[in-house]
Amino acid sequence: MKALSLVALGVAVCSAAATAWLLLDAAEDRKQVARLTQEIDTLKLELGKPRFGPNAGTAPNPVDESLVVVPKGFDEKLFQILRCPESLTLVRLATRKELDSVNERIKAGQLKTWAGKVVSKSVNAMLVRQDHKIGYRFEGAAPVMIIEEALVLDETVGKPDPEKYRKNIPISTSRPG
Repeated sequence: MKALSLVALGVAVCSAAATAWLLLDAAEDRKQVARLTQEIDTLKLELGKPRFGPNAGTAPNPVDESLVVVPKGFDEKLFQILRCPESLTLVRLATRKELDSVNERIKAGQLKTWAGKVVSKSVNAMLVRQDHKIGYRFEGAAPVMIIEEALVLDETVGKPDPEKYRKNIPISTSRPG
């Protein structure tokens, strides 16, 4: 009978030890999950920070309309070479507020391309020319940098005149070799 009691006691101790081990293991898992969740939240904040514009480097605010909208898959290294094809000036990403304004104008039938066509499709992301008068919409991660397809954001811009900006650029007519 003593042997049976000792076996039962041993089983109970093993069971308690196994339960304690599982509880400790679960507690460690919970700590690890909490730590990883915190790291993920930190990374989300870092990824959501604007890299251009007045709020560069600040944490995002879900209702902050001054944050730029970066299309998924857009390679921001392209800013080293991207220019307005008409004026050769710098471009930047549009803010949420600018996109909302453009899309309101599209809904009202009040936004045209430089070719004079009324724009009917909403814009999810856009590059804005330095003077804020012209925008270039995105198709996926690629900006549509075609002069005739440009969105006229300010009617005072006039007609496109790319030659006006290229008069002082020397063009070589000789080919190397």
